[in-house]
Amino acid sequence: MTKKFRITHLFLLFLALFVVGFGVHSFLFAQADPGSLVSLNESNGAVDNSTEREILSLLLELKSITLDTGVFESKAFNALKDFGVTLEPEPVRRVNPFAPIGVDEVTTEGGSSVEDQEEGELETGV
Repeated sequence: MTKKFRITHLFLLFLALFVVGFGVHSFLFAQADPGSLVSLNESNGAVDNSTEREILSLLLELKSITLDTGVFESKAFNALKDFGVTLEPEPVRRVNPFAPIGVDEVTTEGGSSVEDQEEGELETGV
């Protein structure tokens, strides 16, 4: 036998062993009925009924929660400062920035195009 022929046989032997091992593993460790993650099983009414009761009890617990609004009247809350930044609106340049130049001209009520207005805004700095 040549060396290439021998290597090919060894590769096929290992491949066959791998496939057989995977099949045995899948057979031995397979779940009885994997099903789906969400299933509607009508024959299991007791489980559905208990689940419904549990959800309803959780909803009732949520409804009974009350919040103490005295926190908003405390000195500590009133001492908090807002460090937020107000964003100034930027002028809109083009309707579609990815369209070729001259394609997205839209006329307004005054008869001028959007691009004409933009050029005027750029020149006047408005």
